[in-house]
Amino acid sequence: MRKSLKMAAVLLCVLPNVAAARGSMEANAFRLSRAYLGVWSSNSSAALQQVSLIYGPRVRFYGRVLNRSGLQAEKRRFIQRWPIRRYSLRPGTVRVSCSPLKARCTLHGVIDWRTESPRRAVRAHGSSWFVQGFDFSTGRPLIVSGVWLGSQEGSPHHARVSAGKI
Repeated sequence: MRKSLKMAAVLLCVLPNVAAARGSMEANAFRLSRAYLGVWSSNSSAALQQVSLIYGPRVRFYGRVLNRSGLQAEKRRFIQRWPIRRYSLRPGTVRVSCSPLKARCTLHGVIDWRTESPRRAVRAHGSSWFVQGFDFSTGRPLIVSGVWLGSQEGSPHHARVSAGKI
């Protein structure tokens, strides 16, 4: 009985802190994702600089594990191909689940996106399911994984691409 009371006391002290940590982690993961998409959508050089600040040293990126310099090279190639980019998390679709004990969060949601390449006279736009992983073990959130899972309708890589005068 005494041992049960001690365990209950410990749980009463720990559980509110775990719940508060989870809520704080969820909010931070959401804010980081939204801020990253804002920079990625507006400033190519800042987006590349951000890679070393907000990504973990090793990142699972579309099924491959890359270090920061490899990820930065991937991002640079994408920016060259699509110099104009607009990405936004669709309101009401974002869900964040966290494990304070593992110091990890996963964000799921729909991203509405639009890209353009004036040089190639091509535009693309669509909506895609998006999953992003965060690690909080260093004291600040770092992105450790990211993948687009195809269109909201379920067909992979769904996009509308139009060529011609932009």
